[in-house]
Formats: sequence, C-alpha cells, structure tokens
Amino acid sequence: MNKALVRIDKLRIIDSLIKASQNGATVKIICPLSKQNSQIQKKMTDNAPDISILNGIKNRFPHAEKSEWFIRKLIGDRSSN
Repeated sequence: MNKALVRIDKLRIIDSLIKASQNGATVKIICPLSKQNSQIQKKMTDNAPDISILNGIKNRFPHAEKSEWFIRKLIGDRSSN
C-alpha cells in the first residue's frame, strides 16, 4: 500500500500544490491511487481542478522511486534556512 500522498498531505505540501495550481502553475502528481488516499485526491480536485493526478505503479515509473528522497531533501533544505 502506497502512503506517499498521505505523507505529503501531513507535511502540508498538498496545500502548497493547490495554491500553486490556483496561481497558474502546472502541477502533475504520479502516485498509486487507492481508497487510502481518495480523500486527498478529492481535496485536490475540488480546490484545484487543473491538478493532474495520474495513477502510477512503482514498476511502471522507476524515476518515482526517488521522489521520497527528493521530498526529504527539499524539506531538509528548507528547514536549514
């Protein structure tokens, strides 16, 4: 079960992505879609319908394996400022 979307929602990154999309940014998310993250998907589509949420399977998107590392690095870089 993939919890990536749940994790980034807890970190309030979803709220930032929604705001960015509302301000004209192109936002695309690739992650496995499940019942566990369906409320987060609904939150995004209700507040920012231009966000693209693509159902991704880990084996089909090998570059997505590094996304958790990237998020940790991004958060780490922000917290050090």
